[in-house]
Amino acid sequence: MRYLVCLKRKPIARNTFPIIKTFLICFCKAPLSIPPIQKQAIPIEKVTPIASGDHPNLSCNGLTNIDQEYGILQNKSISAPTIRYLTRLFIVISLFRTVGTTTSNAILFCFSILFFNMMNDVGVFDPVINFIVKHFEKNVIGICISTVLVAVIGHLDGSSSTTLLITIPFFAPIFKKMRINPCLLVLLCGVSLGVMNLTPWAGAVARVSVVTGIDATYLWQRLIPIQGVGLIVALVLAVLYGKREMRLGAGLSRDDIMELNSAEPKKLDWKYFVNLILTISTIAILSIGSFTAYVIFMVATGLAAVINYPGQKKQTEIINRFAPAAFFITATMLASGVFVGILGQGEPSILTKMSELLLSMLPSALARHLHLIMGLLSAPLGLVFGGDAYLYGVLPLCIQAGSQYGISAESMGLAMVIGKNVAMIGSPVFASTYMAISLAEVELKDYLKFAFLPLWLTSVIMIISGILFGIISI
Repeated sequence: MRYLVCLKRKPIARNTFPIIKTFLICFCKAPLSIPPIQKQAIPIEKVTPIASGDHPNLSCNGLTNIDQEYGILQNKSISAPTIRYLTRLFIVISLFRTVGTTTSNAILFCFSILFFNMMNDVGVFDPVINFIVKHFEKNVIGICISTVLVAVIGHLDGSSSTTLLITIPFFAPIFKKMRINPCLLVLLCGVSLGVMNLTPWAGAVARVSVVTGIDATYLWQRLIPIQGVGLIVALVLAVLYGKREMRLGAGLSRDDIMELNSAEPKKLDWKYFVNLILTISTIAILSIGSFTAYVIFMVATGLAAVINYPGQKKQTEIINRFAPAAFFITATMLASGVFVGILGQGEPSILTKMSELLLSMLPSALARHLHLIMGLLSAPLGLVFGGDAYLYGVLPLCIQAGSQYGISAESMGLAMVIGKNVAMIGSPVFASTYMAISLAEVELKDYLKFAFLPLWLTSVIMIISGILFGIISI
C-alpha cells in the first residue's frame, strides 16, 4: 500500500510510520508538546522544546528529548502537514484517555438495560406489579412513599448504581401503569440517594475527610441529625407530589380496576421461576459487591438470552429490539467522560479557573459567610461540577479563602457536601444520572425542569437544620 494516511488529498508517506509510532510510544510515557507549524520541512535537530504554557493541554518534554531517548528520528525531518496531523492525533488521544474513566460504567449501563428489558419482556415483574397495583389502586401516595423507603434501604451499601438498579426497574412499570410522572420516580430516588450518600463508606464524606484531614466517621456522626431531616423531607416530597399527581389524574380508573380483577392469572411455568431466581441472584450478588458490576450483568444477560430466546435468530431479534436504548445511553456516558476530561484536565483546569473566578467576585462583606453561601449554592453548583472536581478542586480553595475569616475547614466541608449530594442525580457529569433517566425513560432536560427546585429546596432545608442544630457554625 503506497500511502498510510490520506487527509484532504495530502498524503503522508508510509516512511513516516516510524515517526507516528514513536510519538504514540512517547505519548503513553509522558505528555508531549507539539512545536509551531512551519511552512517548510524542519530538521529534527533544529526543533527546540516550547514552554508548556503555550499548549496547556499538551504540556511536555519537546521533540529533542524523544530523539535523544529513542534514537528513531535521527537525521529525519518532519513536514508541516505531518506536524499538523500529529497535533490533531494527540488531541484525539488525550480525549480518549478521559473516556477510560467512564468505560466500566458505560458497559454496566449497556448490559443492565438489556437484562432488565429482557426480564420485563418475559413478565418476571408482572405478578408483583399487578398485586401492588391492585392493593394500592388510587393510593399514589403509598407508591411514592414505598419508592423512598426502597431507595433508602437499597443505598445502605453506598452504591448509587446498585440502588438505581434495584429501585427504578421495579417501580417504573408501576408508575407507568398508574399514570404517575416518571420524573417523580427519578426525583424520589435522587433525594433518597443524596441523603443516604452522606455515610462515610459512600465516597463523598471520605473525600471531605481527605481534604480537611478530619476523620470520616466523625464527620458522619455530625451529619446524622441532618440526614434525619433529609429523610423527613424526602417523605414529605413523596406525600406532596403524590397528592399533586392524583390531582392530575394519576391512579387506576374504574375501568382499569375492572380489567385487572377480570383478567385471568397467567400460568407460571418453569421459565418464570428460573428468571425470578436469576433476577434475585443478580441483584444479591451485585449488593454483596464481591464481583465487578458489569461482569455480573454480562453473565446475567447471556443467561437470560439463552433461557428465554433459544436460537441465534431470536436472540439477535431481541437484542436488536432493546439495543437502541442501551447503546444510546452507553454513547452518552462515553461522551460525558470526554466532557469531564475537557473541564477537569490541565493545570490549572477549566473548573479550577471557574471556581477561582467565582471566589474573586465575592464581596469581602459576604466572604465572612462563605461556607453558608457555598452551602446554599452547593445544589446548583453540584449539577455543574463532578464529585472529584467539586470536593478536591473547589473545596480546598474555599477552605483557604474561608480560613482568612475564621471559618473552620469542618464547617466548610459539611456545608458544601450536603447540597452537592442532594443534586447528585441530575448532574450531567455524574454517571448514575444517565442510568436513572434511561431506566425511567425520561429526558434529562425534562427531569431537570421537574426536579431542580425540589432538589435545591431540600439542600437548603438541610443546611438550615445544620445551622439550627449547631453543626454548621454561623
